[in-house]
Amino acid sequence: MTSYLLSLAIFIPASGWTADRFGARTVFRAAIAVFMVGSIACAVSTSLGHFVVARILQGMGGAMMTPVGRLILIRSVDKGALVDAMAFVTMPALVAR
Repeated sequence: MTSYLLSLAIFIPASGWTADRFGARTVFRAAIAVFMVGSIACAVSTSLGHFVVARILQGMGGAMMTPVGRLILIRSVDKGALVDAMAFVTMPALVAR
């Protein structure tokens, strides 16, 4: 858990820069792929060290997904519908917790 949270804290600030540099949609797609690879690596890990590295990889993907996803939403939705769109996107995450 600590390795995941530490990875999130390190890579969230970099997400805005990478989205501006490489394009938000490209970074979002890459973040989903990195998170998925990290999840698979967690499932097949055979030692604690391998599991910790896989969780760090998962944190890297997760750190890029949330802020870049919101950035894409802000850029693509009309200003009048922004609050409704943010609520629509945020609601599943709130229900899941």
